Amino acid sequence: MVQANLLYLNVVSVDGSIFSGEVFSLQVTGQQGELGIYPGHAPLLTSIIPGLVKLSCEDGSEQVIYLSGGIVEVQAATVTILADVAIRGEDLDQAAAEKAKSKAQKIINAPNAQEGYAEAAFQLANAVAQLRVMKLLHQLKKRH
Repeated sequence: MVQANLLYLNVVSVDGSIFSGEVFSLQVTGQQGELGIYPGHAPLLTSIIPGLVKLSCEDGSEQVIYLSGGIVEVQAATVTILADVAIRGEDLDQAAAEKAKSKAQKIINAPNAQEGYAEAAFQLANAVAQLRVMKLLHQLKKRH
């Protein structure tokens, strides 16, 4: 049973469950911007874009998970995130993300950028989101 000051969160991707447990709050990158979700939040169903979910866990720790997109559903005491791809912040590869960002920027800035522009823009958004997750994770580790 979930306590009144906690939410039960499930983060699931096509590869399976990446997080399941009680949290005090979470922050997720929604289609309309950053969403802060706390116990008692109004019911909500919205899409998420490449970004992150930052969790304030019951034990006082904070976790950061990269999400490539998907949906978030908020109910009375439960939040479910169905992500296309979900990767724990510690498992991200900074060199690979920087390489993907650079490659996507070259395609976008090329004279014939119309070909492959949409895919490059998507890859750029994912790479930037991964780098943002790694930066936030680094900041959280410095605080503790």
